[in-house]
Amino acid sequence: MAEEKQKPQPRVNQDIESQSEEHKLVIETLEGVDESRKCFRMVGGVLVEKTVGDVKPVLKTNHEGLQNVLKKLEQEYKSKDKEMQDWQKKHNVQVVRTN
Repeated sequence: MAEEKQKPQPRVNQDIESQSEEHKLVIETLEGVDESRKCFRMVGGVLVEKTVGDVKPVLKTNHEGLQNVLKKLEQEYKSKDKEMQDWQKKHNVQVVRTN
């Protein structure tokens, strides 16, 4: 039984995925840190001084938003891929890959 080869992810997905992983790493790093401790955050190219208590909720919200965007992009990608495969079958189009 042949395994279906996984298609490469579009570049946008990879960028969002890496941003999401960075947010997750920072959130994990800040767990257990005193809420009043000073920390710095880059906002629009400007380094801003905040407290851990101010930054953690924003990071969690951003991380959740990135996860939602990733899910939507993946669903859309799968939908368009299926649409393309159906079109190929309907019009008898074969993709030839060369090395």
